[in-house]
Amino acid sequence: MKFFQMQGRRRLENEYLAYDTSSISSYSEQLSVVKYGKNKDHAPLPQINLLLVFGEESYLPFYYRRLAGNIPDVSTVKVYLKELELLGYSKVKVVKDRGFYSVENINALYKEHIKFVIGGKSNISFVKEIILEEKDKMRKWDRYNEEYGFYIFSKTIKWDYEQVRPYKGDVLKDDRRMYLHLYYNPEKALED
Repeated sequence: MKFFQMQGRRRLENEYLAYDTSSISSYSEQLSVVKYGKNKDHAPLPQINLLLVFGEESYLPFYYRRLAGNIPDVSTVKVYLKELELLGYSKVKVVKDRGFYSVENINALYKEHIKFVIGGKSNISFVKEIILEEKDKMRKWDRYNEEYGFYIFSKTIKWDYEQVRPYKGDVLKDDRRMYLHLYYNPEKALED
């Protein structure tokens, strides 16, 4: 743990921390962490999950953890954040790719009060609706960001939050504030 602390502080001086999880399929019947779970390939095999934290630029690892194969993504994030807090990192914000996007995962992040940025697919109904609204205005110069070379639009939206409360036998429903960011890259659009 001391090594992880020192390596992490060194990485924080010059770069962001990144993490990724990977599932490793196994036929072992002796390892207790080998469990059936969901993986990115949708392969119906028992697996072990590996969580790795590394420097975004250097790719040097400073933390890893082996997890049971049946632990869902949100539980992995909770474990990871608690352990980072023990290592001295608090107020961590999570950035996830589109593979993590699901209503259940976003509701779980809200429930745990975790600040996050998550990629979404353009075929999600509320995203598609805003893209259609903004499509003709997207290439206006006031939305162009010279530093990155593409157009940016942001809008505050409402997320329909739901929390199942088994101890009360009901579902708590509420609105949560969310920011939707759209990016348009003319060069990528031309390639596509």
